[in-house]
Amino acid sequence: MYQSSGLPRRAFLGFELRARRSSDDGRGGIEVLRVTPEGAAARAGVCPGDRLVQVNDHEVSDPRELAHHVRTLEAGKPLRFVVDRAGEKRTLVGEASPLPIERVANADVHLEHITVFEHRQRLLLTTPIGAKPPFTAVLYLQGLGTQSCELSTDPDEPLRKLIEGFSASGLATLRVERSGAGDSEGPSIQNTNFFAEIAAYRAALDFLAHEPIIKNVILFGHSVGGMIAPVLAGEGANLAGIAVFGTSALRWVDCIVRATRRQRQLAGMSGEELEEYVADWAEMHTEVCRGGHLPFQVFATRPHLGWMVGSGCHGETMFGRHASFFQELERMDLVALWKTVRTNVLVMHGEYDWACGPDEGRALADAVAEVDAARVQFVELSAVGHDMRRHASIEESYASPRKGQWDERVVETFLKWAEEIAQ
Repeated sequence: MYQSSGLPRRAFLGFELRARRSSDDGRGGIEVLRVTPEGAAARAGVCPGDRLVQVNDHEVSDPRELAHHVRTLEAGKPLRFVVDRAGEKRTLVGEASPLPIERVANADVHLEHITVFEHRQRLLLTTPIGAKPPFTAVLYLQGLGTQSCELSTDPDEPLRKLIEGFSASGLATLRVERSGAGDSEGPSIQNTNFFAEIAAYRAALDFLAHEPIIKNVILFGHSVGGMIAPVLAGEGANLAGIAVFGTSALRWVDCIVRATRRQRQLAGMSGEELEEYVADWAEMHTEVCRGGHLPFQVFATRPHLGWMVGSGCHGETMFGRHASFFQELERMDLVALWKTVRTNVLVMHGEYDWACGPDEGRALADAVAEVDAARVQFVELSAVGHDMRRHASIEESYASPRKGQWDERVVETFLKWAEEIAQ
């Protein structure tokens, strides 16, 4: 595990809080569910069952709001926790410790950084243990989620399984922490756009191009990351290949409206109720992504859509991202961009994908094949969902994803293809 100089590690308090409940009304603080032994809270004496009232002078009332405050803390600085333990207020003093560097089986983890628009963003580079450089590197392009791309401690997390599978085969991997997430500086991703994300991935590609232990690069785009891939690859980037999983070449509005219908049907909605629900969301997406309006502006002029406030739309954001992200993505003619790609392409899709149907993955592959059928492969993985897990049905994939099991065919299919294109 290695830390480069320049970008400091963020503070790690090391506890999990219970989400606020209606029964908490009038009670101060939030209940602590779990405490990580190596975290600052445990070292200061915070225990499961305590109600956390204050961190330094910050009153604790909401876990999400506290997370923003924690980002302002510096590792090594004094900390003061105020807790309610069985009705008695206690003040516990400690020190903010740096977040431990993640552990990845079969790999060393190197913490690096790039500078994008004068802000430093974290890079997480893994190199395979026991293999000799130079390595082929897989640059992972994230989906839409707003969380950090650092791995959790869950041994069955699909991203962990993916990276460990690549590492076991001798591949290096690189992840880019988005602006304002994890250790990265800069505005939060609620305030950044699509092209800012593209700029970070371009900087990551430049980092790899100048890294002596890396010989070539393959892009791996998951979901929305697969929509970013042709933007990066169509600019003369020297790539060994592009692999995507669970993505689409449709315009964003068409893709998300289809996904909305599919997901509501899986949730049991049908008939007129379904049609009205989809029509409202189609109207919202069209007004924002094609009309150039912000959600709060749409609500002001179209009050019948007001029921959406807080359910994916709030102020200037949709699904936790600034509306400009989707407006810029909507302007991307992905089919045309894929036709400009001049490297080998692997399109993988799960049979039980509830976000993008397998027909969308097949259509993407067909678009590439119109230019050169010899350099594209399409593989549909039976019983696999959008999360790269194997499920009993598409209904279970949508409703109970944690019941699924990681499917090794994702890595196996990728490795077989990577070996073929290297010959």
